[in-house]
Amino acid sequence: MTEQLLFVDNKAMDINESTNITLNFRSNIFSDVSKITSNNTYSIKLPLTVNNCHVINYAHLPSHSAQYARINHKGRYLRNGIEIIPDASVILIEISETIDIAMTWGNVSKFAEIVNDNKTLQDLSYGRRKETIRPEYLKLIMALKMMSRLPGITLWLQLCGF
Repeated sequence: MTEQLLFVDNKAMDINESTNITLNFRSNIFSDVSKITSNNTYSIKLPLTVNNCHVINYAHLPSHSAQYARINHKGRYLRNGIEIIPDASVILIEISETIDIAMTWGNVSKFAEIVNDNKTLQDLSYGRRKETIRPEYLKLIMALKMMSRLPGITLWLQLCGF
């Protein structure tokens, strides 16, 4: 038997034996940029328990004006004690006899940051980051830069990344 744990906004959700969590992993390596998709789950049907209703702020009650269905929530998923999805976006789909939610993770959050910050392609770092030079290496680097004025040393310094 598979042990599953689902957390929404750092609160454990009740899962019963009939709850199926199907993970859909997507690879975008060979796809066009305009068609990039994210990893997701199919609809997850959670039981309508008191705990689950409390976590979703009783969004199923007409007398309760909850904003739960209109915003993304942080989710985590563990299977047999191993964290499979550490940082997912959870959205409430529907509430009937069950609470239907879905999760996305991966590319969707990275592209959302780019779109929300109005970044262009020139603004992206392409995986490079600005690193600080440790003080103990600063004298060595300065000495190598001075040596770069000597003939034959320039090629060697370029090969070493200086």
